[in-house]
Amino acid sequence: MNIGIVVYSRTGNTESVARKIMDTLISSGHQVTYLKIEIEGEIKGIKRDVKFINLPDIKPYDAIIFATYVEAFSLSQVMSAYLKKVDDLTGKKAACLTTQFFPYKWMGGNHAHKQMRALLTAKGAEFLGGYDVNWKKKDFGRKERIRFAVDKISNLF
Repeated sequence: MNIGIVVYSRTGNTESVARKIMDTLISSGHQVTYLKIEIEGEIKGIKRDVKFINLPDIKPYDAIIFATYVEAFSLSQVMSAYLKKVDDLTGKKAACLTTQFFPYKWMGGNHAHKQMRALLTAKGAEFLGGYDVNWKKKDFGRKERIRFAVDKISNLF
């Protein structure tokens, strides 16, 4: 399967997990492309007008994984703005990955996934699922949470 992984990461945490997913999918025989969302300037506070340097083209892919962080208990502004600009996704499979500093999924991860699912299915995508990884607890179980997320998302394809 030809899979694109669209990533918006500010600190590198989301990117590190997305790259592990990419490596796992490639080792399973999939063709995978890493696509990074880049914006002008830095998002501080509530900024409604996101200016993109690039909008990753997802037309060539059979499936897309959208990866970003949780921001203010919701989907990041940048990923939300990107998904609103994406063309029709009919016939494409989609999954999502979020990372957050909060210790529990109900503190934003679940809500961010619901927002992504709504945006993706409204564009016609077949939503397969996703996972949220938290960074709050320094090292306690983090590697296991990341490994679980990588396995869960990779096994969707």
